[in-house]
Amino acid sequence: AISKLIDQYQIPTGGSSNFVLQWAGGQQQFAHAEKTKAASDYETAAQTLLQAVRSPDAKTLAGPAARCRYTLGWCFFRLSRFEEAAREFGNAFPALNEGKDQLAVEAAWMAIAASRTLSDSQPRFVTNANDAHRRLQQHFPEHRYTQRAGYELTKLLEKTDPETMIKQLESVTPGNENY
Repeated sequence: AISKLIDQYQIPTGGSSNFVLQWAGGQQQFAHAEKTKAASDYETAAQTLLQAVRSPDAKTLAGPAARCRYTLGWCFFRLSRFEEAAREFGNAFPALNEGKDQLAVEAAWMAIAASRTLSDSQPRFVTNANDAHRRLQQHFPEHRYTQRAGYELTKLLEKTDPETMIKQLESVTPGNENY
């Protein structure tokens, strides 16, 4: 599968940062972690994938770097590190969507899932879930995840304290896209 992606995105396999090798290694480690379900295996995969997305080549290979971030998001999600998972899924979305990658809708959905999990204890993450839902509505209006996310968001908003919501709304600055 990785060789298909190397061909599809015309990824140079040489290079000083070894992005491709780190990404491929991280993918293999993640696959292993999915079999063992061991936190230490997810942590190992996450560290390798973090090295890959931080490498210089990742900046020039937007599509592959977004796929790498998507898998990194899953590592963090499996480790119950939901804030990092939401961030990585959210960061993966634009390049995946721009490249018409099927994982774009999955990345947006998982950003909602991670934010929703956090919102129970940290109401500020309701805004993150809402932003991810807006991306789904804009780019995938007919997808089943969009409708399901709307339902989940409605349930989330119903149990959010009105005073907390008012404070969150007041904190949105005029330059913010959510204003």
